[in-house]
Amino acid sequence: MRFESSRHRAIVAVVDATHHWIVWDSECSICRRSVHWALAHDTHDQLRAIPYQEVPTPPLTPALREACRAAVHVRTTDGRWLRGGRACLFVLERFLDSHAITVVQSAVLSALGPGFCAEYVLLRGASA
Repeated sequence: MRFESSRHRAIVAVVDATHHWIVWDSECSICRRSVHWALAHDTHDQLRAIPYQEVPTPPLTPALREACRAAVHVRTTDGRWLRGGRACLFVLERFLDSHAITVVQSAVLSALGPGFCAEYVLLRGASA
Protein backbone atom coordinates (compact mmCIF):
# COMPACT_ATOMS: atom_id res chain seq x y z
CA MET A 1 0.00 0.00 0.00
CA ARG A 2 1.45 3.34 -1.05
CA PHE A 3 0.51 5.05 2.20
CA GLU A 4 2.71 2.75 4.27
CA SER A 5 5.81 3.50 2.17
CA SER A 6 8.66 5.41 3.75
CA ARG A 7 7.90 8.30 1.38
CA HIS A 8 4.68 9.10 3.23
CA ARG A 9 4.96 7.60 6.65
CA ALA A 10 8.11 8.18 8.61
CA ILE A 11 8.95 9.28 12.09
CA VAL A 12 10.76 12.54 11.50
CA ALA A 13 13.04 14.67 13.64
CA VAL A 14 12.00 17.77 11.71
CA VAL A 15 9.08 18.20 9.34
CA ASP A 16 10.64 18.47 5.88
CA ALA A 17 10.19 22.02 4.59
CA THR A 18 10.24 20.92 0.93
CA HIS A 19 6.82 19.24 1.14
CA HIS A 20 3.40 20.06 2.51
CA TRP A 21 2.68 17.82 5.50
CA ILE A 22 -0.75 16.39 6.29
CA VAL A 23 -0.87 15.86 10.06
CA TRP A 24 -3.78 13.63 10.94
CA ASP A 25 -5.22 11.37 13.65
CA SER A 26 -4.15 7.77 13.05
CA GLU A 27 -7.08 6.53 15.17
CA CYS A 28 -9.69 8.14 12.87
CA SER A 29 -10.86 5.90 10.02
CA ILE A 30 -12.28 8.83 8.04
CA CYS A 31 -8.93 10.61 8.34
CA ARG A 32 -7.06 7.47 7.22
CA ARG A 33 -9.24 7.02 4.12
CA SER A 34 -9.00 10.72 3.26
CA VAL A 35 -5.22 10.72 3.58
CA HIS A 36 -4.98 7.58 1.44
CA TRP A 37 -7.09 9.26 -1.22
CA ALA A 38 -5.09 12.48 -1.14
CA LEU A 39 -1.74 10.69 -1.39
CA ALA A 40 -3.00 8.54 -4.25
CA HIS A 41 -3.84 11.72 -6.18
CA ASP A 42 -0.57 13.51 -5.37
CA THR A 43 0.96 13.13 -8.83
CA HIS A 44 3.39 16.04 -8.30
CA ASP A 45 4.88 14.57 -5.09
CA GLN A 46 4.00 17.64 -3.03
CA LEU A 47 2.57 15.93 0.04
CA ARG A 48 3.77 13.89 2.97
CA ALA A 49 1.53 12.51 5.70
CA ILE A 50 2.20 11.63 9.29
CA PRO A 51 -0.10 10.93 12.22
CA TYR A 52 0.08 13.71 14.77
CA GLN A 53 0.89 11.04 17.35
CA GLU A 54 4.29 10.56 15.64
CA VAL A 55 5.26 14.21 15.14
CA PRO A 56 7.93 15.30 17.63
CA THR A 57 7.92 18.44 19.76
CA PRO A 58 8.98 20.73 18.14
CA PRO A 59 7.55 21.36 15.59
CA LEU A 60 4.35 20.34 17.39
CA THR A 61 3.69 22.42 20.48
CA PRO A 62 1.43 21.03 23.23
CA ALA A 63 -1.38 23.35 22.08
CA LEU A 64 -0.99 22.31 18.44
CA ARG A 65 -0.88 18.63 19.42
CA GLU A 66 -4.19 19.10 21.24
CA ALA A 67 -5.67 20.88 18.20
CA CYS A 68 -4.58 17.97 15.98
CA ARG A 69 -6.72 15.66 18.10
CA ALA A 70 -9.80 17.59 16.92
CA ALA A 71 -8.99 18.32 13.26
CA VAL A 72 -6.61 17.49 10.45
CA HIS A 73 -3.80 20.02 9.95
CA VAL A 74 -1.44 20.83 7.11
CA ARG A 75 1.97 22.37 7.57
CA THR A 76 2.79 24.18 4.34
CA THR A 77 6.26 24.57 2.87
CA ASP A 78 6.25 28.22 3.97
CA GLY A 79 5.67 27.18 7.60
CA ARG A 80 1.95 27.98 7.97
CA TRP A 81 -0.31 25.58 9.89
CA LEU A 82 -3.79 25.18 8.36
CA ARG A 83 -6.60 23.52 10.29
CA GLY A 84 -9.72 21.54 9.46
CA GLY A 85 -11.63 22.70 6.39
CA ARG A 86 -8.86 25.07 5.31
CA ALA A 87 -6.32 22.23 5.51
CA CYS A 88 -8.57 19.95 3.42
CA LEU A 89 -9.13 22.66 0.83
CA PHE A 90 -5.40 23.33 0.63
CA VAL A 91 -4.79 19.64 -0.14
CA LEU A 92 -7.59 19.52 -2.72
CA GLU A 93 -6.26 22.62 -4.47
CA ARG A 94 -2.91 20.86 -5.04
CA PHE A 95 -4.36 18.46 -7.59
CA LEU A 96 -7.94 19.30 -8.55
CA ASP A 97 -7.03 21.86 -11.21
CA SER A 98 -9.69 20.57 -13.59
CA HIS A 99 -12.26 20.71 -10.80
CA ALA A 100 -11.59 24.28 -9.64
CA ILE A 101 -12.74 25.16 -6.16
CA THR A 102 -14.37 28.57 -6.17
CA VAL A 103 -14.04 31.16 -3.43
CA VAL A 104 -17.64 30.52 -2.41
CA GLN A 105 -17.09 26.77 -2.12
CA SER A 106 -13.95 27.40 -0.10
CA ALA A 107 -15.80 29.63 2.35
CA VAL A 108 -18.71 27.19 2.69
CA LEU A 109 -16.50 24.12 3.18
CA SER A 110 -14.34 25.93 5.71
CA ALA A 111 -17.43 27.02 7.66
CA LEU A 112 -18.83 23.48 7.73
CA GLY A 113 -15.74 22.14 9.49
CA PRO A 114 -13.27 19.28 9.30
CA GLY A 115 -15.75 16.39 9.45
CA PHE A 116 -17.67 17.61 6.43
CA CYS A 117 -14.46 18.34 4.57
CA ALA A 118 -13.14 14.82 5.14
CA GLU A 119 -16.40 13.41 3.79
CA TYR A 120 -16.18 15.79 0.82
CA VAL A 121 -12.68 14.52 0.01
CA LEU A 122 -13.93 10.93 0.11
CA LEU A 123 -16.98 11.68 -2.05
CA ARG A 124 -14.87 13.71 -4.48
CA GLY A 125 -12.38 10.83 -4.69
CA ALA A 126 -15.13 8.35 -5.44
CA SER A 127 -16.38 10.47 -8.33
CA ALA A 128 -13.00 11.60 -9.73
